[in-house]
Amino acid sequence: MVTRYGKDWLNMKTILSIDVGTTNVKASVIKEDQIVTSQVQNYPHTQPGQIDPMVLLQAVDALIAGLSETEMPDQIVVTTAMHSLLLVDAKQEFLTPTYTWEHPLGTFALKQVTAWEREQQYLTTGTPMHSMNVSLKLKALMQQPIWGKTRYIYSIKDLLLFHLTGEWVIDQADASATGLVNVVSGQWDVHLLQKLGIPMQLLPRIVAMNETLAYKPHAIGGMSVQALPTSEGASVSVIVGTSDGAAANGAFLDLDQPLVLSIGTSHAVRCLVNEPILEWPFRNFSYYLAPDQYLVGLPSNNGGNVLAWLMEQFHLTFLELEAFSVQSVPEQAIFLPYLNGERSPLWQSEATGGWRLVTQTTTREDLITSVIWGVLCNIRINYERMVALVGTHPVGLTGGVSDSAVLTQCLSDLLGVSLYVPEMHSAETLGALKLLGLTDASITYTKYTPNSERSQSLQHYYQRFLAQIASE
Repeated sequence: MVTRYGKDWLNMKTILSIDVGTTNVKASVIKEDQIVTSQVQNYPHTQPGQIDPMVLLQAVDALIAGLSETEMPDQIVVTTAMHSLLLVDAKQEFLTPTYTWEHPLGTFALKQVTAWEREQQYLTTGTPMHSMNVSLKLKALMQQPIWGKTRYIYSIKDLLLFHLTGEWVIDQADASATGLVNVVSGQWDVHLLQKLGIPMQLLPRIVAMNETLAYKPHAIGGMSVQALPTSEGASVSVIVGTSDGAAANGAFLDLDQPLVLSIGTSHAVRCLVNEPILEWPFRNFSYYLAPDQYLVGLPSNNGGNVLAWLMEQFHLTFLELEAFSVQSVPEQAIFLPYLNGERSPLWQSEATGGWRLVTQTTTREDLITSVIWGVLCNIRINYERMVALVGTHPVGLTGGVSDSAVLTQCLSDLLGVSLYVPEMHSAETLGALKLLGLTDASITYTKYTPNSERSQSLQHYYQRFLAQIASE
C-alpha cells in the first residue's frame, strides 16, 4: 500500500474507486489523479462460478469501514465484472447465489436454441450466445420453483448500487453484456423479453455510466448497513460507473484507438469504436457504452488459468515458467489450451485441451513449452480476428501476464507487434475514471518491441498450431 501526503491534502477532492471482480473487491482512494491507497478483500466461491452475495457485500463494507479520516470520499465510482446474475424476492432476500460468467447454468438452455435463433439474438443484442449469456442462465432458472418468487433480477453492479444508494439502476455497458439489451438503443429489448417471458419490471433501470446518485446505504438480504462516517452536512455522490472490460480499455486512451489485450485468469481483446460491429462467424461482442461508443471484442476462457495449471502439474515456480518460455519451441508437440471449454475462437463450451503430436522422443521440456506457446498462439488467433474486424492499431496489454517482462516479450515476438504496458499498477482504476471524464491524468507505458528474428522463427510453429486446430 502506498500513502502520500502533501500540501492542502485534506482539501483535495477524494474519489473512492470500488472495483468488484469475480474473486475479490478492490477499493482505491484517488486524490489529485493519483492512486494513494489501495486495499483488496478476497472472497471464496461457494462452488465454481458461484459467489455468496452476502459475502461480496460484506467485503465491500469491510473496505469502507477501513477508510481513514483522510480517505473519506467525495465521490464513489463503481466498476464491476460483467455477465453476473442473482435472483431476489419481494422482501429483498436472496433466492440464488451470484452466478458469474463461468458458471455452466446456461449450457443446457443453449442446446435448446436453434442456430438461426442464436444468430438472430446475437445480431439483436451484440452478445454472443454462450453459456456465459445471462439470458440463457435466466431460461434455466425460469424452470425452477424459485422463479415464481422472483421480483428482482440483479447483477453485481445493480446489487452494489442498490446497497450504496437505494437506487435500482445499472449502467449501459453492464446491461448490454446480459444479452437482453438492444445493441442499437442501449435499452432492454422489449421484443426479446416478451419472447423469453421475462417481465421488464424484474430488471433495473438502465442509465448512463456517468449517472450520479446520492450516497444513501440500504440493507439487502438481511444484512446490516455499513455507512461512511461522513461529517454532518457532508454529501457523497455515487457514480454508476462501467464494466471492468471498458475500464481496461480506458487505461489506454492516451494511445490512438488501441486494441487492448487483457490476460489474467482468462483473456480478451477489445477496442472502443463508434458503432457496433457484428460478425456472426467470429461471434465478437459489441457492448453499448454510450451514444456512438461501443466496446467490441473477443473473449476466451483460457489464459493465466492454464499457466497456473501447468505450474501446479509440473511443480514449477513462476521464474521456472519464464525460463522455459524463452527456450526454443518444440519440434513437434502442440498443446491445445482449452482446459476450461472455450469461447473465442471455438465457441464450444465442452471443448477440451491436451497435447498433440507427442511421441517417445517428446521431452518434459517439450511438454512444458508447448503449453506456454499454446496459450500464446490461442491469444494470437483472437488478436488477428480483431485486426480483421477493426484494422491495425497500437496494442495495449494489461492483466497479470503483463507483470512478466519475459512473457510480454514472448507475446510481442509471436504477434510481431509492439506492446504497450502501463507503468503504473492498477492502471484500469484510472482508466475507469478517464472514461467517465473524472480525470485527464496521463498514463505512461513501457513499450515492448518484437525481435524480428524470433518473430520469423515462430511463424512456422503458429501455422502448425492452426493446422492442429483445423484437424480436430
